[in-house]
Amino acid sequence: MKNMKRTLVLLVVTVSLIFLIPIFSFAQSYPMKPIHMIITFPPGGSVDPSTRALVEGAKKFLDQPIIIENKAGGGGTVGLAEAAKQKPDGYDIVSFVVSGLTRVPHLRPLPYKLEDIVPIMQFAQVPSGVAVQASSPWKTFKELVDHARKNPKKVKFSTQGVSIPQDVSMELIARKEGISWILVPYKGTAPAITALLGGHVDFTCVSTDFIPHVKAEKLRALAILDQKRLDDFPEIPTLGELGYDFLNEYITDVGFFIGAPKGTPPSVLEKLDDVFHKGMQDPIFVQTLKNMQLRPFYRGHKELPAFFKKMSDEFGRLVKELDLKAE
Repeated sequence: MKNMKRTLVLLVVTVSLIFLIPIFSFAQSYPMKPIHMIITFPPGGSVDPSTRALVEGAKKFLDQPIIIENKAGGGGTVGLAEAAKQKPDGYDIVSFVVSGLTRVPHLRPLPYKLEDIVPIMQFAQVPSGVAVQASSPWKTFKELVDHARKNPKKVKFSTQGVSIPQDVSMELIARKEGISWILVPYKGTAPAITALLGGHVDFTCVSTDFIPHVKAEKLRALAILDQKRLDDFPEIPTLGELGYDFLNEYITDVGFFIGAPKGTPPSVLEKLDDVFHKGMQDPIFVQTLKNMQLRPFYRGHKELPAFFKKMSDEFGRLVKELDLKAE
């Protein structure tokens, strides 16, 4: 009987090792061929150059190249849909903006769900802010709010879209203050800023692409829509500091991430997380983000699923509460 038990134990151990050996072998040898990466936005802007700088920094830690393909459209959803249907073997990954995964699916039907993309890591945060013309009479955000209160439905502001963090944040502030201002959405930060420069709107709330115009003294920044002040403009307060502390990171965060199709092996996620995290230390990556007023920011693959779930749940609640619509 003892011999039979011993034989059974040995058999179980042997079979287990047979199945584990390929897993260990894969983890140690990956990658064995080039990795294909989809960038969900076109060349230019901020997603593409920041991702390419990250790849340049990370490639020295891999034995294989990363081949980049831009697949833009639908605010990043076209590329995410394409990435979601790829084989989860570690050789197809995607660079994306968080809204395409956690917010847009609440606004319109998409061929993927939150769970169809597993996060690898976050590499950047994109602060936003409120700016007015330099010649504007409003020197503070409070003065702008007071003017809007006295002039209902006469103050217009631009954003780079509808039902995005900037639009939602301004709507939440309007409800808190009992004011009504008019959203004028544009398809991108550049036309939204141009509208302000041309006097077509009274203020803008967009990502920090407006900073060069502040440096040129054409615009004045009143507040930052982020959890911390800008390094280059420490005198500009955050909206949280101005009393709007309900604008938490789940509402305001506009981050850049690397992900992979659902089912990608944990060993691959671990390795790519480590490789891209190391790539963030590269001086070219750091300078690239600094030039675009982006903030290097790291979150790892183990903490991101809970963060994405919380952000998705929070935005889903706001969609119902504010009756948000798709663009």
